[in-house]
Order: sequence, then structure tokens, then C-alpha cells
Amino acid sequence: MSLTDKSKSRLSLILVIGVFAVPVIIAKLALTNHWFNEGVTNQGALLEQPLDLKELGINTDAIDKQWLIIYGLPQHCDETCDQTLFSINQSYLALGRETPRVTPLVMDPVGTHQDLIGKLNPQHWQVQPSSLQATLRVLPNQIYIADPLGNVMMIYARPETEQEFKQFSKNLLSDMRKLLKYSRIG
Repeated sequence: MSLTDKSKSRLSLILVIGVFAVPVIIAKLALTNHWFNEGVTNQGALLEQPLDLKELGINTDAIDKQWLIIYGLPQHCDETCDQTLFSINQSYLALGRETPRVTPLVMDPVGTHQDLIGKLNPQHWQVQPSSLQATLRVLPNQIYIADPLGNVMMIYARPETEQEFKQFSKNLLSDMRKLLKYSRIG
């Protein structure tokens, strides 16, 4: 072998190693420096502490293995509260043929919102009183998603501005469609 043949062999070996090593190095740098969206597709926040419907005092017999969109009403329901109920209802109706699998549920503290609840369609909405244990675990003005097995899994903060309401409706609809698409239960 001549000197040029050895140099060509070494150069070929370096190129082969480089073809495999460079993508690994770039991937490692991308992961450590957060150069991309890390694949989070849910819009709501996943609950870190386990929570189930029994802990909230929700009567599961009336729900019949449904996905739930739960809204804990505040003590005094203002215009933002009305808009939140409207947004939840619109997202629910936008599910189309999947609506029989989902039930929007309102947790009413001490039954003080009869006039507001009278506006909700009783064929779609469930209304349950908030128990003491529910008021300790569920934050008012929060929206939760629970699966048909009774596990509360996702939380959304109540929107405040018109732009937040539009985004909230889109986010809730997006998450519900994904959950219903991949769910083998409910």
C-alpha cells in the first residue's frame, strides 16, 4: 500500500464515523438546548397528584362511564363565569358525533345558581352539588377533564379575556378530540 492509499483509507474511515456520529451529536445538542418543541400535544395541564371522582363527591351512577368536562362554579357567577359555561358548551357541541361519549358537568356550591343552571340544556349537562371534600380539592373557576374510569386527568385555568376564551375553546376541543380518538374506553 502506498501512502496515498493509506490516506484514502483513513479519510474513508473518518467519513464513515462522521456520518454516524454527527447526527447523534446534533441530536444531543438539540435536546439539551431545547431547540425544538418537545412533542407536548396536550393543551391543558396534566394533574400531577392523582384525583378521582369519588374524592370530589361526584355521583358516578348518573354519569354512566362518560368522559367529563367538569367546571367548578365560583360562589358568585359573573359574566366571565357565563362565558366559560358558553365556551364549554360550544366545545362540547363541536365534538359532533362524539358528543354521546362526553358529559359536561357543573359543580354547584351550595345550590346557589339555579337561574344560571336553568339556562343549561339538561339533556347534555349534569349538575351536581359541590361537597365539602370537593371544595377542598377542586379550585373554583377551573375546568377539569375526567376519563370514564373516574380519574381526573387534566386541568385548564379559566380564561379571562376574549382572546383567551377563543383559545380555550380551541384547546379544549383539540384535547377532547385526541382523547376520544385514542380512547378504548367510554
